[in-house]
This record gives sequence, C-alpha cells and structure tokens, in this order.
Amino acid sequence: MKLSKNLEFSEMVIRIKPHPCLSKIVDYYWLEKSGKQNIRVLPDGCASIIFNVGKNTRIDFHNNEYLDFSDNILIGPQTRHYDIYFEDENSLYGIKFRQNGAFHFLKTPMIKYKDQFFQLSDVVDGESDDLLKTLLETDGADEVKRALDYYLLIKTDTLLGVSGIVDVTVKKLLSGKNNISITKLSHEAKVTNKHLITLFKKKVGISPKILHRITRFIRVAGIVLNQNNINWSQLAYECNFYDQAHLVNEFKQFSGFSPTQFLTQADSEDLKLRIL
Repeated sequence: MKLSKNLEFSEMVIRIKPHPCLSKIVDYYWLEKSGKQNIRVLPDGCASIIFNVGKNTRIDFHNNEYLDFSDNILIGPQTRHYDIYFEDENSLYGIKFRQNGAFHFLKTPMIKYKDQFFQLSDVVDGESDDLLKTLLETDGADEVKRALDYYLLIKTDTLLGVSGIVDVTVKKLLSGKNNISITKLSHEAKVTNKHLITLFKKKVGISPKILHRITRFIRVAGIVLNQNNINWSQLAYECNFYDQAHLVNEFKQFSGFSPTQFLTQADSEDLKLRIL
C-alpha cells in the first residue's frame, strides 16, 4: 500500500483532531484495528503514546534490542527508524504530540526521552491504566476523542515552560524550506547557538539541527514517492544536500533503506511504512 505524498496513515487508520485548547500540543489522535502485519515507523522528532488493546506486540530497534509490550507505551522523540510486529488483531489508540508538545504533558526535560520507549504507567504513576479501561468502553471515534481530551486537559499544563523562541523556531523548521541555517535561526531568536540547542533539548528533546534533518528527509521522501524519472543529483541540490551521496546516507539513516529501496518498499505488502 503506497504512502501518500505527505507520508500519512493508510485509510485503515482514523485520525482525530484534539480539543482546540490542545491543538498546539497534540497533532492528532488516531485509532486502528491492526491484523498481522509489520510496520516500519519513520522518525519525525515527535513523542507519542500508544494504547495497545490486545496481545503482545514487539518493537525491533535493529541493534539487537527488542521491546515487547501488551498495554501502553510512551515513545520519546525518535531520530531512528524501528519496526513494530503485530502477530494478532489488536486495537490501537494513539496520541501524536507535536514536536514541542509532549513537554507540556510530561513536565520534565524531553532530552531524557530521546530515542527511548517506556511503559506509560511507569511515567504517569499508573494513571494510564484507568484511561485504558475508559478507552475499552468507548464506541467510535467521538467517544475516543472525548476520553483523550478529558485526560489531557487535566494532565497537561498548556502554559508550562512556554518558550516563544522554541515554538517560533520549530514552526520555521517545519515550514518546508530546505536551506534553513541554524545560525540564522539563532540570530533571529537573539540567542546563541548553544542556548537555542539547550532550549530545544529541554522542550523538544532533540537539537534544532537534528529536527531540520528529519523534517527534510520526510519532505524529500514525499517528493520521491510522487515523482517519476527522478534526477537524484538535481533533487539533492534542490533540497540542500551536499551531493547525491549525502541524500542516500540520510535516507539510510532515517528509514533503513536507500531511496530506490524506499520506493520499492512503499509498494510492498510485506512491510508497511508509517509515521506514528
């Protein structure tokens, strides 16, 4: 099943907008019934929560590390790809935070969650168990939305540690421009590069440079999926890579595939590509 130009979910996944008061913190909620399948999750620098209603699910980090989970997990901001293996039918519910949003929920520096996975009950003192019970009793997207809105509006401080510098800089990094200079962003924010990096590690969990690289990869992946007869050297130049080899290396790091392998995999039924 081929990814859309924006690398969005397949039609099997229902996406739900959060309450307007949460819109700067949560990108969307999602829900899916997943049969036996393998999914490669591409990094986008966001933290997420997955509620797993069903049997054990395995996450493979491709470095001889695995995580088996059967209930709820918190996924910190990721800079690497990973695979999820579903053996049986599971009902999945997800909260997709914005790049600078999970800080308001966790209320601790996000750098400690970078490229990490946690049992959600260990992070929020078991409160997620009650939420899972509520989700089990929901019937349809509207009730899922109400349950998650209620939970997050209580748990989330929308004013905690608000940093206009980080919020504005994240918006610029996500704007779609490929030639953004971190030095220029620091200058526009009237802070040093070092201070901007410190702010990002606290609120986003990764540096502005890494976020820029990830968003550029996602953008270029969308272009690759929707063009025929791609001139790789020209694409590398237009998207501000040093050269074609640099573009290929970025693809391999963030997806595990070369660009041509990525194209082949996008049409494969063996391993789906997804952003969670």
